[in-house]
Amino acid sequence: MKLHLSDLQALQPIHKVVIHAFEQMTYQVSVTQNDQVSLLYYGDTPYCSRSLTEIRELMESLQVEQYVLRHDGVYEEMIGMPNPTGDSALEIPLGWHSRAH
Repeated sequence: MKLHLSDLQALQPIHKVVIHAFEQMTYQVSVTQNDQVSLLYYGDTPYCSRSLTEIRELMESLQVEQYVLRHDGVYEEMIGMPNPTGDSALEIPLGWHSRAH
């Protein structure tokens, strides 16, 4: 489901913001609210940044319960093995605190 930047204010407090880390320091953002995950969009394209600081500044006025940095493991695929059963993603809690609290 698409979630636009302008929609974030109405969702507060936001349960979880997931910052997805991709190769070459590229990040996308998804928001989890009421067990529904939505990718953050800027206009017609998914929001994308090369700066965690930029994302933090974008979110600092919002009430967010939890921020995590997520990296999906692709090691098995890179060495020609099948994907493991279950989720091989690494999620790291970020110590970001919203100024809105």
